[in-house]
Amino acid sequence: MPKLLSLSRALLKKQSWRIPQLRSGRRLPNNRHCRLQVAKISPDWRAFKRHVDARLLSVVQPDVAKWGGVSGALAVGQHALANGAGCTLHYMGTAVGLATSLHTLAAIGGEGRVELDFNPNPLRTDLGAIDLVPVAGFLSLPEGTGIGFEPDPMALERFAIATLDIKK
Repeated sequence: MPKLLSLSRALLKKQSWRIPQLRSGRRLPNNRHCRLQVAKISPDWRAFKRHVDARLLSVVQPDVAKWGGVSGALAVGQHALANGAGCTLHYMGTAVGLATSLHTLAAIGGEGRVELDFNPNPLRTDLGAIDLVPVAGFLSLPEGTGIGFEPDPMALERFAIATLDIKK
């Protein structure tokens, strides 16, 4: 912890139930030079709310694909912002989920972030025309209808493990 606090800004990403101070309801240390941000991944809205309300977290990290969907992440993010915390959406997976996360973050408002995985992932990069190139640290919000882009059905075929034709 002392090494983290020596940084000008630090982000500790950990599931809250694995951090002893949060399990016991104690705040993590801060100093005047570094506000320690803890990104919390939890499947439980009540845990997010409890930690934000008790001022134990300065950043929450919901995931639109893991629990609660868009409405759950939206509620967590808006509650965090209304109570002095930030919101960084967690998303690792397909372009569909990433576009959904970007739009959810835009709906939440504030100065949040979306965690973007840059490991090779054809489910993120090869499903259709979505701009995933950051410019000065920012991604453009997909502007098409719905989530902003339409996945290419032909591109999806290569990932199918089985197909089924349904006829009347």
